[in-house]
Amino acid sequence: IENMTMGRNAVGYLTESMHGAGSPQAQRIQIARQMQLGYKKKLAKNLAKVQEEGEKTLENSDYFNRVFKLDNSKE
Repeated sequence: IENMTMGRNAVGYLTESMHGAGSPQAQRIQIARQMQLGYKKKLAKNLAKVQEEGEKTLENSDYFNRVFKLDNSKE
């Protein structure tokens, strides 16, 4: 257990690969697709009141826009 969690070989045992559900790289790609990084950047800029011209966020889902009722007319 020490070797898997904090030992010198712990780097080889990433959390997402411990359950044996396939390639760790494929899991990282899927996690990156679903984390909606562009939306989260936009939300952080909105909260910090940062104004940037010409920036456009492409998202596969408008879930967070519906939940938080963001004003998208500025895009």
